[in-house]
Amino acid sequence: MLLNTDFAGPELAEVSARESVDLLVHDLEYADILVGIAPRLGRSLAFTGVVRAALDVPTLDELAASPPTSPPPNPGGHAQLVLLTSGTTGTPKGAPREEPTSLAQRTRGGRRVSGPASGPNSVESGRSAHGRHPSWRTSVARMRKEKIADRTVVVTGGARGIGAAIAAEMHRRGARVAIADIDGVQAAATAERLGAGVIGRQVDVTDRAAFAAFLDDVEATLGAVDVLVNNAGIMVVDRFTEEDPERADLQIALNLNAVVHGTREGARRMVERRSGHIVNVASAAGRIGFVGVATYSATKFGVYGLCEALRRELRGTGVDISCVMPGLVNTELAAGVGSHPLLPTVQPEHLARKVAHAVESRRFAVFAPGVMPLFVLSAAVLPHALMDALLRLIGGDRLMIRAAHSPARRAYDSRSGAVVVPDPLGVDEQQKV
Repeated sequence: MLLNTDFAGPELAEVSARESVDLLVHDLEYADILVGIAPRLGRSLAFTGVVRAALDVPTLDELAASPPTSPPPNPGGHAQLVLLTSGTTGTPKGAPREEPTSLAQRTRGGRRVSGPASGPNSVESGRSAHGRHPSWRTSVARMRKEKIADRTVVVTGGARGIGAAIAAEMHRRGARVAIADIDGVQAAATAERLGAGVIGRQVDVTDRAAFAAFLDDVEATLGAVDVLVNNAGIMVVDRFTEEDPERADLQIALNLNAVVHGTREGARRMVERRSGHIVNVASAAGRIGFVGVATYSATKFGVYGLCEALRRELRGTGVDISCVMPGLVNTELAAGVGSHPLLPTVQPEHLARKVAHAVESRRFAVFAPGVMPLFVLSAAVLPHALMDALLRLIGGDRLMIRAAHSPARRAYDSRSGAVVVPDPLGVDEQQKV
């Protein structure tokens, strides 16, 4: 399979060799969904060949070492990314076949494999050190690896729950971390618990000026922001017609509007440096509408749409974006919502590790649990009537609404609505996160 990208515009013509590969690899991000579910859908899928394909392109270090005046990868001015699938050679149509010089390749058992001339990954074994055939996913991850250590990470809503778990994981991997939360007392306590290199600040992320001032403070204290995780949010479970309008507005302000202007503020700074990564925490409810969380779903669909658009708009700028779409996570936000056999609840620490990995591998889509891509793909390709019937069959249409007005939800609502929380500086603020 051959993917071509035309560098037709004057801006793209100036993209460096490293960024050129990034542009092409970004096109493969959604293949991760199919890679994850292909075994569940059966080996008859045409894409199964890609799952076992080998990526035969130079490494980024080799590209970066090339002189800027080196000729383009092919006479037509195209950057080519060749995926070697089962039974193919990856040679462009009409081009003469050439034996590779950097990788020893041969066909073994009807399958084309590649690897170093000798060593644990040699073609004599035909497999990697882990006993598996080399895949394009492994090659891509190796080419695009970014370290978190010694970088500055900002996490909104980081005082508790998913945000606190992400802050802890980033700090464990060697990052300097700044926690923003409306609950300044808890933010300071979480920062103190994590140790040196972590600060906690009281910030209302719905206040644009306050959030911009917070980022200025972080840059002055810890250094330029390398990773921004927009995690702050709340969820109201209720029938749409019975939902309190004020709490609906609060969800829109916090879950969507704050993410939009927070992303804009972070991207503006990162684009100027041509480096950075923005992680926006959406939800599986941002890809599948569930009964009882209509407004919440609307905000998360909006976050996904923002990420999808920016993923293309920010190409070539040096700024990456990830969209996190978890199912049920064992935090206060999911209080009262029971687990489901087909959609198990995940722990925040597990999701935090997946977020950190997404930053390191510069991956766009982050799902948890592992079965979630199957649900997302089903919602995308199945007729609405069939998807509705499927959700009714497995009880997914009642999963969220059953928790409405339960004691656990009332306790969460009282904390996330209009509870006054004392500021460590003596100023009271509304608790929103």
